[in-house]
Amino acid sequence: MKYIRLILPLILITQAGFSQAPRQISDSELTAFKQEIDKEVLKLRQGWETKKYFNDFDKQLTINFKIDTFRIEKLLEKRFKIDFSITGMFRAIIDAELEYDTLLNKYFQLLINKLDVSDKDILIQSQRNWIQFRDSERKLNDEISKDDYSGGGSSQRVIIASRYIEITKKRVLELYGYLTRFYK
Repeated sequence: MKYIRLILPLILITQAGFSQAPRQISDSELTAFKQEIDKEVLKLRQGWETKKYFNDFDKQLTINFKIDTFRIEKLLEKRFKIDFSITGMFRAIIDAELEYDTLLNKYFQLLINKLDVSDKDILIQSQRNWIQFRDSERKLNDEISKDDYSGGGSSQRVIIASRYIEITKKRVLELYGYLTRFYK
């Protein structure tokens, strides 16, 4: 019993001393992560290429969408593993949200190019309405995260950023979903 009382604190001290603390990620590390992810994408692409699709458009759309979203999610995961501080997670989520916003524009352009000229206005109006929704959701999210409602705390920044990415990611998925309905 004496030995357990001596060994247990020693183990806890040793583990605490050697556990990884969050640290900021350098630009060169981010570049290395992206290169690692690109290698993973090449392997995944090979597998995706062999699957059956309705047509060439469906094949390219599906593969590109999987690659686009995989890159964002994998980089976010890698960043969380190294810098899991509130600030690190916040930055990683905000950067990922910007990447999803880029995808939103990409898939919006693909969709608008698929529509007849007479139908493009419907998509444009829908996107304007979505932007108003996004902006009002952000305002509400920001308001609810204030100390008076949430109790405050630094984790509110991560909660806010998570909601931002959730909204944008959902719209990307909606636009992609519309594109999957085209047969040519």
